[in-house]
Amino acid sequence: MLPQGHELGLEVELAEALFSAGRLSDAEAVLAKAASDAAARGDTSAELLARLSKARVELYTDPEGKWNELSALAQEAMRVCEEAGDAAGLMRAWLSLAEVEHFKCHHQARNTAFERAVVYAQRARDERAAEYAVYSLSGGHLHGPTPVDEALCWHQAQTVLAQKYPNMLNHQADLEAMRGRFGEARALLAQAHARLEELGHRTLIASAGEDYWCVEMHAGDPVAGERGLRRSCELLEQMGERSYLSTHAGWLGQALCALGRYDEAEDWAEKARALGASDDVLTQMLWRQVRAEVLARRGEHAEAERLAREAVALGSETDMVNSRGDAHSDLAEVLELAARRDEAAVEVEKALALYERKGNIVMLERARARLEELRRP
Repeated sequence: MLPQGHELGLEVELAEALFSAGRLSDAEAVLAKAASDAAARGDTSAELLARLSKARVELYTDPEGKWNELSALAQEAMRVCEEAGDAAGLMRAWLSLAEVEHFKCHHQARNTAFERAVVYAQRARDERAAEYAVYSLSGGHLHGPTPVDEALCWHQAQTVLAQKYPNMLNHQADLEAMRGRFGEARALLAQAHARLEELGHRTLIASAGEDYWCVEMHAGDPVAGERGLRRSCELLEQMGERSYLSTHAGWLGQALCALGRYDEAEDWAEKARALGASDDVLTQMLWRQVRAEVLARRGEHAEAERLAREAVALGSETDMVNSRGDAHSDLAEVLELAARRDEAAVEVEKALALYERKGNIVMLERARARLEELRRP
């Protein structure tokens, strides 16, 4: 959601509160009315910015094709606000462009856009918006190419901000898990959950299954990871949210594969495919990876390989280093099940290089052990 600005006033502030509380359709309704009221009084700038805010909410409720719409609105807002010297409007435009890059899984470009938003928020003397944009860098450092040690240093320098935005603690937990510090990671998850409950941020509570899965997957406990993901999927479905839900459905499919529950995994892969927007890169990767493993386990090797290679190709257009490593690792699994061990070893080598680039020690060590096993006569 967008922070409050002077053109839209209380409507945007109310919409943000509703979004945080999980009342997404109510947030949309408030912003639709704000746009309509602005149009009625002839305030084209306020109307445009209200539509921009509404499009950001719709990324989560009706995501198909929405980032193209949001990108076009942001570019238009940038032009209008630049001509008017409207720093607050430019801040909103950059926040929206950051959201577009997020959905495209271009995390360096995403963080660059958030950094630009910080500049304009400061010019508009909007401390709250500047803090929000700084907080938003957290996800880019986690999911993008920033090395784990560097990302952890950044998070550890943001302890004060993390009290206002406790989702940062969830991201820090994921990074700690990549270093093998599972006790610290679980403590951070518990701290984040307690603070999010205190703040009443139902949307972020519901989406935290991603972090539970990341921590427990690294810790080698898919049972706990599956439990966290399932709880998130239930909450997101109750809220009418679709963007987080489609991706979480894909991760839940992965958790179920890890538990050997392949029929259930296939059901969740199908749910991810059905709910996910066609341009939601991560969801499109995940359902293919899950479906590929299920088919490979059934001996349908050609179709499994096709899907696994599609997931790798989708990932190659992003800078999600870990997710790309996972896609290569899953392709290796498909090839190994087809008794093509030499080709599987090549894919594990590619995964290893990506985990090494991120500094993901846990997955790097697993990839090395797997490579040794594949090379054994």
